[in-house]
Amino acid sequence: MNLSKYQKLAARTECDQSRARLRMMGGVGEAGSDLLLPIRLNHAVLGAAGEIGELSAAIEKWIYYGKPLDMVNFKEEVGDTLWYLSLAANAMGVDLGEIAEANIAKLRIRFPDKFTEEKASTRDLVSERKILEQYQCGAQPKPNTAIHKIPNTTLKDEEGILTNIEQDGHGFGHVGPSEYLDDDPKPREF
Repeated sequence: MNLSKYQKLAARTECDQSRARLRMMGGVGEAGSDLLLPIRLNHAVLGAAGEIGELSAAIEKWIYYGKPLDMVNFKEEVGDTLWYLSLAANAMGVDLGEIAEANIAKLRIRFPDKFTEEKASTRDLVSERKILEQYQCGAQPKPNTAIHKIPNTTLKDEEGILTNIEQDGHGFGHVGPSEYLDDDPKPREF
Protein backbone atom coordinates (compact mmCIF):
# COMPACT_ATOMS: atom_id res chain seq x y z
CA MET A 1 0.00 0.00 0.00
CA ASN A 2 1.13 3.52 -0.72
CA LEU A 3 2.18 5.09 2.62
CA SER A 4 0.66 8.47 1.75
CA LYS A 5 -2.70 6.78 1.17
CA TYR A 6 -2.29 4.77 4.37
CA GLN A 7 -1.58 7.96 6.32
CA LYS A 8 -4.80 9.56 5.06
CA LEU A 9 -6.82 6.42 5.85
CA ALA A 10 -5.31 6.21 9.33
CA ALA A 11 -6.36 9.81 10.08
CA ARG A 12 -9.99 8.73 9.66
CA THR A 13 -9.83 6.64 12.86
CA GLU A 14 -8.00 9.15 15.07
CA CYS A 15 -9.87 10.05 18.26
CA ASP A 16 -11.36 13.51 18.84
CA GLN A 17 -8.24 15.33 20.02
CA SER A 18 -10.21 18.38 21.17
CA ARG A 19 -12.08 16.22 23.71
CA ALA A 20 -8.81 14.59 24.75
CA ARG A 21 -7.37 18.08 25.28
CA LEU A 22 -10.32 18.99 27.51
CA ARG A 23 -9.74 15.84 29.57
CA MET A 24 -6.06 16.73 29.90
CA MET A 25 -7.13 20.16 31.14
CA GLY A 26 -9.02 18.62 34.03
CA GLY A 27 -11.98 16.63 32.90
CA VAL A 28 -15.07 17.13 30.85
CA GLY A 29 -17.72 18.32 33.28
CA GLU A 30 -16.54 16.01 36.06
CA ALA A 31 -17.55 17.65 39.32
CA GLY A 32 -14.89 17.55 41.99
CA SER A 33 -12.27 16.07 39.70
CA ASP A 34 -8.61 16.67 40.50
CA LEU A 35 -7.56 19.05 37.74
CA LEU A 36 -4.03 17.65 37.84
CA LEU A 37 -5.07 13.98 37.59
CA PRO A 38 -4.72 13.67 33.78
CA ILE A 39 -1.36 15.46 33.89
CA ARG A 40 -0.13 13.26 36.75
CA LEU A 41 -1.24 10.07 35.02
CA ASN A 42 0.30 11.19 31.73
CA HIS A 43 3.62 11.87 33.49
CA ALA A 44 3.52 8.49 35.24
CA VAL A 45 2.61 6.44 32.16
CA LEU A 46 4.99 8.21 29.76
CA GLY A 47 7.77 7.96 32.34
CA ALA A 48 7.11 4.24 32.91
CA ALA A 49 7.08 3.64 29.15
CA GLY A 50 10.41 5.43 28.82
CA GLU A 51 11.95 3.34 31.59
CA ILE A 52 10.59 0.12 30.05
CA GLY A 53 12.17 1.26 26.78
CA GLU A 54 15.53 1.65 28.51
CA LEU A 55 15.15 -1.78 30.14
CA SER A 56 14.16 -3.29 26.78
CA ALA A 57 17.22 -1.80 25.09
CA ALA A 58 19.52 -3.29 27.73
CA ILE A 59 17.97 -6.74 27.31
CA GLU A 60 18.03 -6.42 23.51
CA LYS A 61 21.77 -5.65 23.58
CA TRP A 62 22.37 -8.63 25.89
CA ILE A 63 20.31 -11.19 23.92
CA TYR A 64 20.82 -10.08 20.33
CA TYR A 65 24.19 -8.32 20.31
CA GLY A 66 26.09 -10.34 22.91
CA LYS A 67 26.73 -7.44 25.27
CA PRO A 68 27.00 -8.28 28.98
CA LEU A 69 23.83 -7.62 30.95
CA ASP A 70 24.60 -4.77 33.34
CA MET A 71 22.77 -5.80 36.53
CA VAL A 72 23.27 -2.38 38.14
CA ASN A 73 21.53 -0.76 35.15
CA PHE A 74 18.89 -3.52 35.10
CA LYS A 75 17.98 -2.84 38.75
CA GLU A 76 18.05 0.91 38.15
CA GLU A 77 15.57 0.69 35.26
CA VAL A 78 13.26 -1.67 37.17
CA GLY A 79 13.42 0.73 40.13
CA ASP A 80 12.73 3.75 37.94
CA THR A 81 9.74 1.92 36.41
CA LEU A 82 8.46 1.12 39.89
CA TRP A 83 8.81 4.79 40.84
CA TYR A 84 6.62 5.86 37.92
CA LEU A 85 4.09 3.11 38.68
CA SER A 86 3.99 4.44 42.24
CA LEU A 87 3.16 7.89 40.87
CA ALA A 88 0.27 6.39 38.88
CA ALA A 89 -1.03 4.51 41.92
CA ASN A 90 -0.74 7.62 44.09
CA ALA A 91 -2.64 9.69 41.54
CA MET A 92 -5.49 7.17 41.50
CA GLY A 93 -5.51 6.66 45.27
CA VAL A 94 -4.66 2.97 45.14
CA ASP A 95 -2.10 1.02 47.11
CA LEU A 96 0.63 -0.89 45.25
CA GLY A 97 0.51 -3.63 47.90
CA GLU A 98 -3.20 -4.17 47.20
CA ILE A 99 -2.53 -4.14 43.47
CA ALA A 100 0.12 -6.84 43.95
CA GLU A 101 -2.27 -8.92 46.10
CA ALA A 102 -5.03 -8.60 43.51
CA ASN A 103 -2.64 -9.60 40.74
CA ILE A 104 -1.55 -12.75 42.60
CA ALA A 105 -5.19 -13.61 43.36
CA LYS A 106 -6.00 -13.27 39.64
CA LEU A 107 -3.03 -15.46 38.73
CA ARG A 108 -4.22 -18.11 41.21
CA ILE A 109 -7.52 -18.22 39.32
CA ARG A 110 -5.71 -18.43 35.99
CA PHE A 111 -3.08 -20.95 37.08
CA PRO A 112 -4.38 -22.87 40.14
CA ASP A 113 -1.33 -25.17 40.27
CA LYS A 114 1.33 -23.68 38.01
CA PHE A 115 1.72 -22.08 34.59
CA THR A 116 0.60 -24.13 31.63
CA GLU A 117 0.29 -23.03 28.03
CA GLU A 118 -3.22 -24.48 27.93
CA LYS A 119 -4.36 -22.39 30.93
CA ALA A 120 -2.70 -19.31 29.45
CA SER A 121 -4.72 -19.68 26.26
CA THR A 122 -8.06 -20.64 27.88
CA ARG A 123 -8.46 -17.95 30.52
CA ASP A 124 -11.67 -17.53 32.50
CA LEU A 125 -11.93 -13.75 32.13
CA VAL A 126 -15.20 -13.53 34.07
CA SER A 127 -13.71 -15.21 37.16
CA GLU A 128 -10.53 -13.14 36.86
CA ARG A 129 -12.57 -9.93 36.68
CA LYS A 130 -14.64 -10.94 39.73
CA ILE A 131 -11.55 -11.49 41.87
CA LEU A 132 -10.03 -8.18 40.70
CA GLU A 133 -13.26 -6.32 41.54
CA GLN A 134 -13.03 -7.58 45.12
CA TYR A 135 -9.85 -5.53 45.51
CA GLN A 136 -11.24 -2.32 43.98
CA CYS A 137 -13.59 -1.15 46.75
CA GLY A 138 -13.09 2.48 47.72
CA ALA A 139 -10.32 3.34 45.25
CA GLN A 140 -10.61 6.98 44.27
CA PRO A 141 -8.21 9.38 42.58
CA LYS A 142 -6.48 11.48 45.22
CA PRO A 143 -4.65 14.78 44.98
CA ASN A 144 -0.89 14.51 45.33
CA THR A 145 -0.82 15.80 48.90
CA ALA A 146 2.91 15.27 49.21
CA ILE A 147 3.43 17.87 46.52
CA HIS A 148 0.61 20.37 46.10
CA LYS A 149 -1.46 20.38 49.29
CA ILE A 150 1.11 20.58 52.10
CA PRO A 151 2.34 24.10 52.86
CA ASN A 152 5.95 24.38 54.06
CA THR A 153 6.09 20.97 55.66
CA THR A 154 8.86 18.66 56.74
CA LEU A 155 8.18 15.01 55.89
CA LYS A 156 9.87 11.79 56.91
CA ASP A 157 10.13 8.95 54.46
CA GLU A 158 10.03 5.30 55.54
CA GLU A 159 13.75 5.42 56.37
CA GLY A 160 13.22 8.45 58.62
CA ILE A 161 14.89 10.87 56.20
CA LEU A 162 13.62 14.43 56.67
CA THR A 163 12.68 16.43 53.61
CA ASN A 164 11.30 19.97 53.40
CA ILE A 165 8.36 20.54 51.07
CA GLU A 166 7.93 24.25 50.37
CA GLN A 167 4.82 25.81 48.86
CA ASP A 168 5.43 28.02 45.85
CA GLY A 169 3.15 30.79 44.63
CA HIS A 170 1.07 28.48 42.41
CA GLY A 171 0.13 25.83 44.95
CA PHE A 172 2.75 23.36 43.78
CA GLY A 173 5.41 22.30 46.23
CA HIS A 174 9.03 21.62 45.55
CA VAL A 175 11.74 19.99 47.59
CA GLY A 176 13.54 22.77 49.38
CA PRO A 177 17.26 23.29 49.90
CA SER A 178 17.21 21.31 53.14
CA GLU A 179 16.45 18.09 51.26
CA TYR A 180 19.95 16.82 52.04
CA LEU A 181 19.55 16.88 55.80
CA ASP A 182 21.40 13.59 56.14
CA ASP A 183 24.23 14.63 53.74
CA ASP A 184 22.96 12.06 51.27
CA PRO A 185 23.87 13.30 47.76
CA LYS A 186 20.70 11.83 46.20
CA PRO A 187 17.42 13.78 46.33
CA ARG A 188 14.53 11.93 47.93
CA GLU A 189 11.33 11.47 45.89
CA PHE A 190 7.95 11.08 47.54
